Amino acid sequence: MAPSACLVTAPRHAGRPRISPPEEIANAAQHLLSQHISLPLDDLVRETARLFGYQRTGQRVEPAMRRGIALLLTRQMAREEGGMVIQPPQ
Repeated sequence: MAPSACLVTAPRHAGRPRISPPEEIANAAQHLLSQHISLPLDDLVRETARLFGYQRTGQRVEPAMRRGIALLLTRQMAREEGGMVIQPPQ
């Protein structure tokens, strides 16, 4: 399932950005993997954050992206192998 435009949650105003739930982050990471088949974990973290409108990862964004990717792996919607996150064949 491809993420919808409503998943972009980085605010345009001052203050702390709302971090999306892990399920939404997992869906966004799965969308990226459907386009790239595999990505290094750190690249997947960064590119997933960009889908949500974040230009940089930081103390709040990176751990949230990693939690979402961990959920993706736990649900066996992808696997990690040698530092790469790989979409399983469909």
